[in-house]
Order: sequence, then C-alpha cells, then structure tokens
Amino acid sequence: MTLVNQRYRILHSIGRGGFGETFLVEDTHMPSSRRCVLKQLKPRTTDAKTTQLVRERFAREAATLESLGEAHPQIPTLYAYFTEGDQFYLVQEWIEGQTLTERVRSRGKLSDTEVRRLLSDLLPVLDFVHSRGIVHRDIKPDNIIVRDRDGLPVPIDFGAVRETMGTVVSSSGHPTSSIVIGTPGFMSGEQAVGRPMYSSDLYSLGLTAIFALTGKYPQEIPSDPRTGKLLWFEDVRVEDGLKRVLDKAIEPHPRDRFATVREMSAALQSPETVLQTPPPPSTEATVAVVPRGERSTSRSTVAATTAVPDPPAKSSNATKLLFGAIVGGIVGGSVIATLAVRQSQRSDVTVVPTPTPTVEATPTPTVVATPIPEERGFYFLADSAYADRDNADKRLSALRDTGYNAAGSFWLPDYPNLSNKPYQQVYVDRFETRDACVEQLQAYGRDYPDSYCAFASTNPNTADERIAASEVVVVETPQETPQVPSDRPSPIDAARDYYAAINDNDSIVAWNTLSRELQQNEELHPKGFRDYQRWWDTVNAVRVEELRLVEVGEETARVDVRLKYFMKSGETSTDALRITWIWDRYNDRWVYDDAIYLN
Repeated sequence: MTLVNQRYRILHSIGRGGFGETFLVEDTHMPSSRRCVLKQLKPRTTDAKTTQLVRERFAREAATLESLGEAHPQIPTLYAYFTEGDQFYLVQEWIEGQTLTERVRSRGKLSDTEVRRLLSDLLPVLDFVHSRGIVHRDIKPDNIIVRDRDGLPVPIDFGAVRETMGTVVSSSGHPTSSIVIGTPGFMSGEQAVGRPMYSSDLYSLGLTAIFALTGKYPQEIPSDPRTGKLLWFEDVRVEDGLKRVLDKAIEPHPRDRFATVREMSAALQSPETVLQTPPPPSTEATVAVVPRGERSTSRSTVAATTAVPDPPAKSSNATKLLFGAIVGGIVGGSVIATLAVRQSQRSDVTVVPTPTPTVEATPTPTVVATPIPEERGFYFLADSAYADRDNADKRLSALRDTGYNAAGSFWLPDYPNLSNKPYQQVYVDRFETRDACVEQLQAYGRDYPDSYCAFASTNPNTADERIAASEVVVVETPQETPQVPSDRPSPIDAARDYYAAINDNDSIVAWNTLSRELQQNEELHPKGFRDYQRWWDTVNAVRVEELRLVEVGEETARVDVRLKYFMKSGETSTDALRITWIWDRYNDRWVYDDAIYLN
C-alpha cells in the first residue's frame, strides 16, 4: 500500500470536510507501528502568493499545536507536519475512545452528576488554552472524545488550521480568511461574524453540555421568540444550580455570559453566585470625548501585547550582554497578542485579549480594571468615552492588548464633578497624585494628543481639574536621520515588523528574522527554536516605545529601540537597546544579528 510521506500507512478514513480528509494511519517508522491521526488539508486557493502565505501560517499553527499538546495531558500531541504538492498534513496522537455524540447515542443522555463532572474536567483544559491566548472556536459533541483509559474528555480539532486553509488575498493585497470557523448551532453570534472571544468557547461548551443532558442539537430546541434564549430545560429534569450555570453560559450577548473559564468554574461550584442581569437599555451612538472616534493601535507606534520575565542582569561579559539584549529585546517583542475580539486574519488558532473587566454597580453596568473607591477621588489618564458600552469594552480590550493592563472604565455620572453625560469613560490608568498622572501623559500624549489627565470625584463641588497632553508633551527637535539606500527597506521597518510578528504570536516568522549565527548560539538557544518559543511563553506583553535609526550602510545598520516589558508577575521594566541588522542580499531583507544595552 502507498505510504504518505513514505512513512504513514492509511488504515481507513475517519472523516471528510470542506478542506480535506482525516485518516487513521500506522507510523511505519516506529517499532510499534504506532497508530496516529493524519489530517490531509488542502487550501481553498492555489495561486503562488496565497500558497506561500498558507505555508507560512501552517508552520506557525503547527508550532502552536505542538506547544499545546506538549504542555497539557488532555490535548492531543502533534507528532509531525509536512507538505506534499498542494496538500498540507498534520500527524497527531490518536485518542482511543468515543466522541460525546457517540457516547450519548450509544448509552443515552448523561445525568446531572455526569454533566457536572464533564464540565469540571473540561474547564481546566479551556483555562489552559485561553491562558495561551487561544480560542478553540469549534467546541461541540463531535470534538470531545471521552478517553477510554481514564474517562477524561479530550477536546480535538482546534478550529484554526482550517482557517489557514481558507486564506485568500484580498484585492488590496492583504491576507484574509474566506471562511468563518465554527459549527452552526454551537457557534455564538459574535463568532458567526468572525469575532470570536473567550466567552464564545464557553457558549459552545454550554450547548455541548445541554446536548449531553437532552440528546438534542441546538437546532432541535425551541427558543423564546422575544429573547432568543433556548428553552432547553422544558423536556428534561435538571437541578436548578446546573440549569442556572448553563443558562448564563449560553446567553446570546457576550456581556451577559461568563467572561472567563474561572468565572464559570466558580459558578459551577457555587451556583447561587450566578445572577441573571438584564441587558442595559439601548443608548445613543458611540461618542468620543474628543471628536476622534474609535482608534486602533498602530503597529508603527506600539507593538501589541506581551510581557517578559525580567531581562538578565547586565554584565561586562559579551555573551551575557548579548543574552540580555537578545532574549530581553528580541524575545521582548514577542507576544501573545492580538486583538480584542480579534478579526482573525491569522491561523486556525485565534489569539484574543483576556476579557477581564469587572462590572461596577452603577445605573448602567460598567467595565473597570479594579474597583475604584468612591469615598475619595483619583486622577485618571483619559483615553475616550462612549455612549455604547460594547464600544467602550472594545476600546478597553485594545488598550490592554497593547500593554496597558491597568486600563479600565467607569460611568461618568458617578463622578459629577466631571460630567452628567451618559458615557462610559475609558481610561489608560488611574493615579493617587497629579504628578504621577502627568508623567504618564507625557509619554502617552505623544501618540494620542487628545488624551488628558483629570481628577474624578463623587463630590459635585470639586473643581474639574484637567491637564491636556498639549500642555505637557515636549516636542523634541528631530535629529538628522541617516538615509537608507532607495532600493532597500528601512531597518526601522524591519525592527517594527520583527516586534509586530512576535506580538502577533508569529514566533516562527520572528525566529526566521534572526541571523543564522544568532539562531545557532548555544548559550542563547541551546535547543534552538524550542528555547526561543519557551522563553516567550513566559511573557505577557512588551511595548515598543521608541525606534530610531542610528546609522545605515551597505552591509549593516543600527537601530536604537526603547522597550517596556509587562511581566506576568505584574511587574514592569524598561530597556534601551542598540540592535545591529545585517543585509541579507539573497532574500533582500534586514536580519537581526546583535544587540547591546544602552546606558
């Protein structure tokens, strides 16, 4: 029988979909002829430009799947990936067991206790996946295998590689996806329009649990014509606590669901904490405090989300210095980033910012980073304000994606010295003193000149103190910039793209930006790419605050970069580096070769 990749013997087909077929195979290179799952995937289009883009994304997503499988025992291990012609292949661990669909069809519906156990066993897996900045996007009974050897549920078929196969290049030349990943019925409304978030997985998980209880697919369950909520409990007896948890998980609007896995887990343990809150009344259209509308952070100014463990201490030893500069600087730009409700132009794995804002008890519920004591005032660095709470949440998520972890929002009428207008005020940070707020404004205001510091107070007689960015931002006299040869891209762009790739979780692209000598440096990367990626797995966010071209020649260029790291420990640190780039004449690009600390 013909072998795939001269190694894998096909036993039989497991399933077929729009982008390929899945087979059970034997690995003839293993003494045990280990059985594996072989996924054969074919991109939607085959023009040369798109195929190359798909190839790069496929490698990136395979690396992500490998890291997930290695780190969690309830996620299938990735054994290999490769391409043959216009076909792409993944080889994964074969999980012996039944899908949840098969289990319900063969043994009957699950009891309350069994569904509680199912959720308790699956939620920690989802918590791990979300902690890596990934949304599964296709949780359903067919994608949950109850493993024979220990009875644990194993989620399979992360929605991502399929999106990579659906990649097309738009008329403007930008890559996008031609499909929405998910399964009708189990897919939330925001996911159906290409905007998945963490709570989208919880929505799908809730419907999966309801299938286990009722034996019915969502399309078979009647819904309330006024609210759109599924009336799933009418034909099944279920204890009230579990019912309330599942009802909250499948709320049509994301704001009414559990925002995080841990929130749902806590409710499962203590159902009395699950409170149904009515949606806020409709409000007027989005309005910004200053007429600029909603902004998306530009890569040219800030390289989105991710933080790093403290960079190694500086040393006179050249190797240690390079380690600090490369791992603290190179890896510093890496991220788990992207996007609030990310418009998934990446892979089969969507990276999304953690929706952690808490709700402040006010006339209209608001999202805040931390509770603000109302018995005294505080200074805050204002970003924008919105009449529509959803838009405020989106802007808040975007700020957090770019490293502003203390960002939050509040309901303006709660602080009457500011305004009685019905807006959600989004702020970058809040402070005890005026000077601390102004110091942050001096940096933030360079990129957002409409921002300002203000004092918020519950006392309406308190003066509306406001300091505009234009009052404190120092306009520096620009230095003469070295001229880049007209036939070459700017090293500034190379540095910006490097950090942007890391911040988009494109660690393979970032790794390939390093020179071969740097990749092969055994003290920095004794195990090559795996060490590089593992380092960045410890990072939360890094922000590029300044880039300056120092010099450029035919073969080398030097760029100064100022970085701010946001560590997972909650600490922050800054670095100033001078990065040396060398010209790769074979590929017409600048390559990251060296870095030193600047005083």
